[in-house]
Amino acid sequence: MKSTAKVLIFVIIILSTLNSCDEKIPVPQVPVDFTIDLNNTQYRDLTGVGNVLLVLGGSRGIIIKRISYEDFTAFDQHCPYDPENSLARVAPDAGSTDFASCPTCKSRYNLYFGNVESGPGKYPLQDYKTAFYPSSNLLRVYNNF
Repeated sequence: MKSTAKVLIFVIIILSTLNSCDEKIPVPQVPVDFTIDLNNTQYRDLTGVGNVLLVLGGSRGIIIKRISYEDFTAFDQHCPYDPENSLARVAPDAGSTDFASCPTCKSRYNLYFGNVESGPGKYPLQDYKTAFYPSSNLLRVYNNF
């Protein structure tokens, strides 16, 4: 019975996640396609698993997080709660590489999935695709815009 309850909870979580994907994130869609050479000392913060780095690009900048040796996430810094506010920009929390917050609305986002952890935010952060090429130590960040 306990395993059935766990499966049911898992299915509910997955379905709610899929349902939320249908909603359009109110952040301007801009083309993103660049490659980072992780051998370059400018990007040394991304050599450690769990670390984050801010780079130019997207609508208001991009937060890149290294999840594992080969997995990365990339999210736009443009806060989706109040997208018209030019000051609404999320940044990694001080002392944490797992969360980012917007100082204007106080929404806090998870940097593994981009979802809202707390605050008034309704939408997740705008995410970008990543592709890592271990043989050359190159990371591509892009969207299909």
